[in-house]
Amino acid sequence: MTSPDLVRVLTVLLEAGAERVPAEDLAWAPDMTPALNHAISMQYVIRKRTAHGTRFSLSESGYTALGLEPPRHMTVSRFIRSLFRR
Repeated sequence: MTSPDLVRVLTVLLEAGAERVPAEDLAWAPDMTPALNHAISMQYVIRKRTAHGTRFSLSESGYTALGLEPPRHMTVSRFIRSLFRR
């Protein structure tokens, strides 16, 4: 079971596009910070800092926490990454 605050954070990201969403495009309220930090620490959300700013994406476990099936391309990329890990 996922807390309502966490679901709210994941839903905002999903509705904004779910992948590589610029931080400024997300309608996260300041009171959502603890839930966002929890989502990042639980690896539901991936935060990537780039030269163009911070981007957020839902991970496979983020989709699962929302009760959704992750996109097929995520499964392929996970398999390819696993080939290069020891």
